[in-house]
Amino acid sequence: MTGTPFNIRAVEEIKAYAKFNTPYVKASAVVGVTGIRRVILEAIIKLTGRAVVSFASEEEALDWLAAQ
Repeated sequence: MTGTPFNIRAVEEIKAYAKFNTPYVKASAVVGVTGIRRVILEAIIKLTGRAVVSFASEEEALDWLAAQ
């Protein structure tokens, strides 16, 4: 999510996409979630019921995903 611009339309698209593909996803990880992006991510998690884990680095995220 590093450097990703957010607006209302982007948030709505992310929510719709997350709801659509949830049955097909075993694990979700994101990198670069700070500030307002963390608030947006938490809202998306609550609205979609999707478990998403945030990591400080891509390497940590990939290691975690591989272990799932």
